[in-house]
Amino acid sequence: MQSKNIKKLNRLLYLLNQLDGGEVRVLREAKEMDVTERTIQRDLRDIELGGFPLYKAAPGVYKFIEGFSLKKMNLTDAEASLLLVLKDIVEPLGKPFQQPFEHLYQKVLRVPEESPFYIKMPKGSQYQESKVTRVLERGIIDHTEVRMTLAADPKRKLTYELKPLKIMNYDGFWYLLGINAYKQIR
Repeated sequence: MQSKNIKKLNRLLYLLNQLDGGEVRVLREAKEMDVTERTIQRDLRDIELGGFPLYKAAPGVYKFIEGFSLKKMNLTDAEASLLLVLKDIVEPLGKPFQQPFEHLYQKVLRVPEESPFYIKMPKGSQYQESKVTRVLERGIIDHTEVRMTLAADPKRKLTYELKPLKIMNYDGFWYLLGINAYKQIR
């Protein structure tokens, strides 16, 4: 069992380094590490579930979301990989261990100086916090999905689920940048 965890830790470390350097090509990495493509796909899923923002750039090609870098984190690549393996170990222990680990995990991964906002406000404009922006800020900070229902026309409600990345104001218009269920940036 220990050997299996060490192999997984090494793969995760390698994949995180590849992602930080540009991209992961599933077929290439599977051949490089002498594993199946499915193993690499599962490792990438674990990396994403671990809070690292990935997107599918092309079939079989994955990258970090633009602007994300391990260099901005307060962790080494090995420490980040170890956290992902520990997450797998804690999961079967149940909620008494999962919840405290999840809180600790989010605190460790959070980049404290990064703001959930990108703002280029016109002169004289002012930001007003609301219930909606607080929910979106929490989703950005915790790397969690949010569900939004837009109802400009009461007869036609549109519901969206996405991982919010940034709340933006550009020349007086507010935007939300996020990733939908299909891993598309919207």
